Amino acid sequence: MKTKLLFSAIGLLLISISLKAQVEIPAVTDPGTWTQKVNFPGTPRHGVVAFTMSTKAYVGTGYHEIGIPYGKQDFWKWDKNSNTWSQVASLPGTARTNSGCFTIDSIGYLVSGTNGYDMDDMWGYNSITDGWTQMANFPGPSRGGEGITSTTANIGAKGYFGLGVNYSSTSFYYDFWEWDQGTNTWAQKANYPGGGCRGMIGFTIGTKFYAGTGLDANSIFHNDFWEWDQGTNTWTQKANFPGGARTGAVSFSIGNKGYVGLGYNTNDYFKDFWEYNPTSDTWVRKTDYSGSGRILCAGFSIGTKAYIGLGCDSSGTDYSDFWEYDPSSTGVQSFVENKDIVIYPNPLTDMLTIETNSLNTNQQFEIINLTGRLVYTSYINKKKTTVNMSDFPSGIYILKLNMDKETAGKKFIKQ
Repeated sequence: MKTKLLFSAIGLLLISISLKAQVEIPAVTDPGTWTQKVNFPGTPRHGVVAFTMSTKAYVGTGYHEIGIPYGKQDFWKWDKNSNTWSQVASLPGTARTNSGCFTIDSIGYLVSGTNGYDMDDMWGYNSITDGWTQMANFPGPSRGGEGITSTTANIGAKGYFGLGVNYSSTSFYYDFWEWDQGTNTWAQKANYPGGGCRGMIGFTIGTKFYAGTGLDANSIFHNDFWEWDQGTNTWTQKANFPGGARTGAVSFSIGNKGYVGLGYNTNDYFKDFWEYNPTSDTWVRKTDYSGSGRILCAGFSIGTKAYIGLGCDSSGTDYSDFWEYDPSSTGVQSFVENKDIVIYPNPLTDMLTIETNSLNTNQQFEIINLTGRLVYTSYINKKKTTVNMSDFPSGIYILKLNMDKETAGKKFIKQ
């Protein structure tokens, strides 16, 4: 069933909000590095789907600009080993944006979406044959998308989809569904207890599905976060997402950790990035995304690395840049602690004081951030040297001094 869509600009409804204030979120407490990869070669866009198989990612559909057609059909393959893109078979169904997706083995699945109409069809892409097969239609109410979508929204041979909005009726859904690859059938599971929302995050770790954030029918942004247990078909509320309520964020899992970032609320387009540990039910802020703040990006993981790109910003500009995130790397070399060097206060809000009794004057020092980027350099010209850090972003920094036989360093936090 397809329902006439009654709005003028898919996804870009989110962008007409003026930016007046910044949401205060905690500083980076755990690192990781971003490295830019080759740009996506198709038209810049947002609201895409992404599948991953082995060392390949498949990215396609989405939306570029106001007008008709609303969506795209083209698909592209990115090879992690060669860092190259190549075009693959386009979606044979209707061009669309804001679809749900998940990956099972060598097949990526696309569910629902919109192109002037809300849709309920489902398609499977076989990466071995480079071909598409239509699957059983999604049995819930048709919806324009922005429900739970993630390349890691599967548990074994089962895929998951739900929530979202029907743009024509403006109905917001909280239903949650499981698709069985073996039988090509859908079964409804326990409803999401956080209420009907659009633009939510979702990922799986082991036999648990995690979902949260989003925008509800009353235009209230959410930061609640829930765990669904496949074995018991029950939802349990977990620690709220600490980055602030939002919609249109990106999410996926790497091993036994979940990752969430970017998105927007009324006043902010975010670029922060977070890691969730289900064992301790805790969140840790990682190094911010190196691209601009944006919504409705492509996001996925391959092995131990994550990838984010595309999306659109507050001005409605679509992007084609593409970035790799390594959670295990700091981009910073190891340093020797030197007891003759004292820095204070730590943490600090404005002035950093460097005090030493052993170094010669005119000793050069550097301040670097956790990506390894040099942000300040000067010279120690007396026993006590001060640096005004008031205009520096909050985060963890390292004071580096190149000495005769070693490189000394001191870590400090700018609040």
